[in-house]
Amino acid sequence: MKRTIIALALLAGCSPQDSDSALVAKAKEVAADRAPDPSSAKFTDVRECDKPGMVMGRINAKNALGAYAGSAPFFYENGKAWLPEDLGMKEFMIGIDRCLGKRSGSIDDSLLNLINETDPT
Repeated sequence: MKRTIIALALLAGCSPQDSDSALVAKAKEVAADRAPDPSSAKFTDVRECDKPGMVMGRINAKNALGAYAGSAPFFYENGKAWLPEDLGMKEFMIGIDRCLGKRSGSIDDSLLNLINETDPT
């Protein structure tokens, strides 16, 4: 619950832009494909980020039992949709920081840097 509140607060920081852009449409398509029932995906608060090529929003879709699982934050970059469970909260927050223009590089670069910072070898 605490993670959801943090993600909601960060989503509010994105600058609103054309939510019907081709980039947003592609982000929704890719994020929906990640759901067990892609046709059930519902989106809210979807918008382009300050960083060109990135999109943030919330997705709610039916789970394997046929019930809506609840709204979850996601971001999209370079043809990939990222959810908190994909990365862990610390890494997901890196993506949100990038979306808000607080970090540079791609999410893959940021994750590699994070791994290198925490790897004792």
